[in-house]
Amino acid sequence: MGYPKIIQDVLEERVQLAGGHGSVRVPFDATGPNPSGLEVDNLYIDMNGIIHPCSHPEVGPHPKNEQEMYENVCHYVDRLFRAVRPRKLLHLAVDGVAPRAKMNQQRSRRFRAAQEARERAGTEVKVREELEEQGVTVPPPSEKPWDSNVITPGTNFMIELSEYVRFYIRKRIATDKAWKNIKVIFSDASIPGEGEHKIMAHVRQQRGQEGYDPNLVHVLHGLDADLIMLALATHEAHFYILREEVLFGRQSIEVTERRREESGFSLKQKMLDEAVGAEAMELPENANKPLQRLSVPILREYLANEFMSVMNPPFKGEVSFERLVDDIVFMCFFVGNDFLPHLPSLDIRDGALDYLFNVYRRLLPGLGGYLTDHGGKVNLDRVDVILAEVGSIEDYVFEMKHKNEENEKSRRAYNKRNKIAGNKLPAGGIANAPKESFQQMGRASRIMAEKDAAAAASGDMASSADDVKLQKGYSAKEELRKKLKAKSTSVEDNAKAAEKLKLQLLSNGSMEFAAVANEEDRYYQDKCKADDVKNHGGREHLFRSYVVGLCWVMKYYYEGCPSWKWYFPFHYAPFASDLRNIERFQKDCESFELCEPFKPVEQLLAVLPEDSSHAVPKEARWLMADEESPIIDFYPKDVPCDPNGKAMPWLWVVLLPFINEERLLAALHPTMEKWTPKELLCNSRGLDDGYVFLHKDHPFSKETVFILNSKDEYTRDKFCLAEKDIARAFCFFGYFRKPLSHEMYSLDEDSIVPLPPTSNKISRSSDIFSEPIEPNMAVCFAFTEPSMKRHKSEILPGAVLHPSILTDDDRRIRRPRLNRGGDTIANLGGHNKSHQSGYGSMNINSYERDLAMKTGRGKQMNQAGTRSWGSMEPTPKRFNGGQFQVTPQVPTIQRWQPPPHHKFPPPPPHPSIIWQPPHPINQTQQYSQGYQQQVQYNPYANVFHQPAMGALTGNGCNPTQQQQQWGQNSSYAYQQQNNAQQQHQGYTANYNQPNQRQIGFAFNQQGQQRKAHQQQPQSNYNQPNQRQNGFAFNQQGQQRQAHQQQGQPNISFHQPQQQSQQSQTGGRANLTNLRAQLLSTLQNQRKGN
Repeated sequence: MGYPKIIQDVLEERVQLAGGHGSVRVPFDATGPNPSGLEVDNLYIDMNGIIHPCSHPEVGPHPKNEQEMYENVCHYVDRLFRAVRPRKLLHLAVDGVAPRAKMNQQRSRRFRAAQEARERAGTEVKVREELEEQGVTVPPPSEKPWDSNVITPGTNFMIELSEYVRFYIRKRIATDKAWKNIKVIFSDASIPGEGEHKIMAHVRQQRGQEGYDPNLVHVLHGLDADLIMLALATHEAHFYILREEVLFGRQSIEVTERRREESGFSLKQKMLDEAVGAEAMELPENANKPLQRLSVPILREYLANEFMSVMNPPFKGEVSFERLVDDIVFMCFFVGNDFLPHLPSLDIRDGALDYLFNVYRRLLPGLGGYLTDHGGKVNLDRVDVILAEVGSIEDYVFEMKHKNEENEKSRRAYNKRNKIAGNKLPAGGIANAPKESFQQMGRASRIMAEKDAAAAASGDMASSADDVKLQKGYSAKEELRKKLKAKSTSVEDNAKAAEKLKLQLLSNGSMEFAAVANEEDRYYQDKCKADDVKNHGGREHLFRSYVVGLCWVMKYYYEGCPSWKWYFPFHYAPFASDLRNIERFQKDCESFELCEPFKPVEQLLAVLPEDSSHAVPKEARWLMADEESPIIDFYPKDVPCDPNGKAMPWLWVVLLPFINEERLLAALHPTMEKWTPKELLCNSRGLDDGYVFLHKDHPFSKETVFILNSKDEYTRDKFCLAEKDIARAFCFFGYFRKPLSHEMYSLDEDSIVPLPPTSNKISRSSDIFSEPIEPNMAVCFAFTEPSMKRHKSEILPGAVLHPSILTDDDRRIRRPRLNRGGDTIANLGGHNKSHQSGYGSMNINSYERDLAMKTGRGKQMNQAGTRSWGSMEPTPKRFNGGQFQVTPQVPTIQRWQPPPHHKFPPPPPHPSIIWQPPHPINQTQQYSQGYQQQVQYNPYANVFHQPAMGALTGNGCNPTQQQQQWGQNSSYAYQQQNNAQQQHQGYTANYNQPNQRQIGFAFNQQGQQRKAHQQQPQSNYNQPNQRQNGFAFNQQGQQRQAHQQQGQPNISFHQPQQQSQQSQTGGRANLTNLRAQLLSTLQNQRKGN
């Protein structure tokens, strides 16, 4: 990992047995100090992150029924509470109905899970039949596996889970003294929104209130990777992510163990384990995976070090590290998330994030502002520049991917030969293979090899169907690869070299282009992509939808869901090189309509396959199975899948049809007349934003219990907590009102909270659901968050920041192993020194740099991304008054034409006057190819053209005097007229601003032609980072980019326009005088001879 200190191991005290043996647990006291040393105020739990592992665990005994699953969930909440020990708030959030943008991913996952279960069942039946034919006695068939797809809002499973969790909360408040001092918020599946986004909405809305404590310590437990981005987006000073330890491979295990030994964690945890005894350590409560905590404050410190070079960009407006953090969050969207696919050329495994960060560091000072603004607003004109840079390396990325794939194929073939040489794997599979073989094969290879061995042992090597379908296992994946490789690739005669390269490299299911003369007429030729684009609105709609999606996700992260109905209507993202002039979509990005989310059962029919139709109301099941159903096309039997260049099946693109909301609701609503009351309950939305539970002796409940005692006043009306001083004292804001009747329990000594009706199905002894709660000690309110205020990207006043802990060694970022050790783009995109140790994101050392040179990668390590700002972006962005003004003209790209030959007269010999160039100055030249060398720098090379210099020096002219005379004209532009005459034009423009390109020819340090520009008159050179018309050439003098720009009317220089015209006339006069002087010198020379 590049930032090792952000991961912290969590010490846990264990549950003890009474007397050290038996089965009676000693009540755990969570009021003491936390052994990990972090005192936490608020604990947030994304409940879906624990519902799944508690319902169908990977290891250990599986629960016998759903009631035991509910109990497992409650026990795991206990485990997290013991480890974190919150002092003020516990927030439990279950996923409710998700936005349409997330439903597409949910639909893919559930269809895939159902098909895998169907394939497993089919394989079992086939094996049983073969064994029976051989006369072998087979055991009875296994029971139908539990369908995990019921973990979806709107099912009976989720309704009962909510009932069990509410009882569990009341139980703990009544029996556990650590729960008596906290507030508990429970948001169940009936309340719309994803669990983690419900939590983040709570944090944002609370921190926007007057009186909020900026030094609250937050801990969020969840398994989603985007929690890190969400935590950064809160701009809270003390935020931590908690999750179970995840290790991949033997090396990862060894590194973790070594780190724990060095930090002393292993010894401390061992002492805690020995304190409870060996028998207690065998309890399920003490046999969980270790917990790890990700420190967002330390991550922020790493990021501040990573982006130190751009901490104070030359902006006129606000300059803030918090705004830079928002840009980092936004750039991570390009590598994919739950709502948008990643750009084809950007993959995390290829070092895409490091490349984006390198480009951002280089370009930010010239952008005039940040990519994003407060409240999740996106500045598309600046994002356009970043996308242009990404588009410039796409050819290189695809070539790199092809090379890596070939290397991976060679490695697999080598491993396969070794396996065949041994005829079969040792008994026990890969686990008992020789160590050498184990080291050669990665995790994925071992899994596939084991599947091959199992298939060979059973004789089941069935071929796949004709169509490309979602399948599981090594053999299916290999056959799909062969099918995709066999696809013919057609390339038109007028294709460019880059387009041909894409077609050749991406024939294995990746994005392809049809090369045509007009760049704007490119289309995706691969069948999957072509059909996807054609069937869902065309290329322009694809580009618009992706840009709108970027803005939607940013709004979702910073202000909540901007539209419940919006979704990305394609399976693939466009190429970055196609996303040009994206600011034209600005109005589309500001026109979101909030609308209303789906109801729970409506979402069920949108995301569940036919195999899970048992989870929907009985009267609606025929819609998912009957051929006469008006929406039967939403539920295909065989799910198409496109590997899209990915090796692992879980990374493949599931090509499911998108749901048409109008058709779905029109088919579903007529069936609701026959639904049962319980089915109607499943389809209802929850009350407000959740329930708040408090102990009756909690100071907050004493101030608000009058709400429950009132008759009708607060049944519908809500009481504002800000009216009470207690709200500021406990830093808790919002609105209370009475809950629904099933949560209204009196606080009398005789009050009883009954057990859930189905709790008697729990076969094992339970300390939670064995007895009712008597008496009731908890009060419950329906809770609504305070009114939404604009989320500001800033550390709130009064916050005490985390002390710096990084050493100088920590600030040298370690290079992770990306892409199985193959080529990556992590080193591209930076400034000229990005390949050196101490520069760039990866700090490439001299050994790696030399190795890259030996393997032929030296010229590619830092070639892309070293252009001056704006050299690749399609429309010139002009910095004007703190904002970039985009010209409405769409530029065209000209073909490069060689400059005209220079017709200077040959210099006649002169015996007495011989001009010698000044002594060269040795300077260190930094090349974009990724190496250094000493060059001889001629300070006059950038002023004189070599043929012209030769003509002058050979005739006795003083070069210094001529330099001064020529220097009066800032630049020259050569144009050929009538194949004989050359015209010289010069302007007296101001070039004091940085990064100005001059009119005419520029020469590199060897005196060779490097750039040529043609400029329309009256162009503005006063602002930095402007691009002019003409052609740009790289250091080898080859064409790199060509730009043509329409003339900009009414744009002035520092001098008035009339003065500019006079300067132009004077420049021509100077040229005439110079020509006359040159001819006079030549004539005198000839007369002398």
